[in-house]
Amino acid sequence: MEPILVIYENPASRCTVQWILEDAGYEVTSVACGPVAMKVFLATTPRLVILDVGPSGNLVRDHCRQIRRRSRNVSLFVLGDQADALSFLKLGVDGYLAKPFSPLELVARVRVALRHLAS
Repeated sequence: MEPILVIYENPASRCTVQWILEDAGYEVTSVACGPVAMKVFLATTPRLVILDVGPSGNLVRDHCRQIRRRSRNVSLFVLGDQADALSFLKLGVDGYLAKPFSPLELVARVRVALRHLAS
């Protein structure tokens, strides 16, 4: 399976998303927003990055910009409020899922994002 990086500020939610994806068979690394997130991105070279828009919305936007500048071969997927969707899609993210979301829908959207990368 393709490696996935989850960047999520809330530790409990980060663990939940990691567990959902690992249960679906994915190799997942998870980290909080901030400088460490970009270091982990560079060290792990994931195929998909899932970012949460929480209180650190501007930091998540910066992460999206930095990841896009460094690689076009990674899919960016954002979890957040519906109100933020358009601004992130304009930044070049590949997918957006409004919270609260179904674990089954998250896994299905991850599969689609990775399938698009493969084609």
